[in-house]
Amino acid sequence: MRWIMRVTYARQSSVNLLQFNDVATTARWTRNTSQSFVITVNLNTRKTSLKINGVAVAGAQDIPFVSGATNLHRVQAEFTGIDSG
Repeated sequence: MRWIMRVTYARQSSVNLLQFNDVATTARWTRNTSQSFVITVNLNTRKTSLKINGVAVAGAQDIPFVSGATNLHRVQAEFTGIDSG
């Protein structure tokens, strides 16, 4: 399986970080607080973008697919970890 994008929560030095395709963003997350995530996947340009609560996340716009995914025949989502799903 190849990934086209990945959103990762992390906590470092008391800061709640959000990574998009393994790159740190300016976005932060708050535990036990509802947040709306919209991930746009452009199959033509092979790029992805992230919005949280309707706001585009700086550093997470038009990011190339991870893992060099080029030939897609199936898309699935996997939610794991802290407050996922």
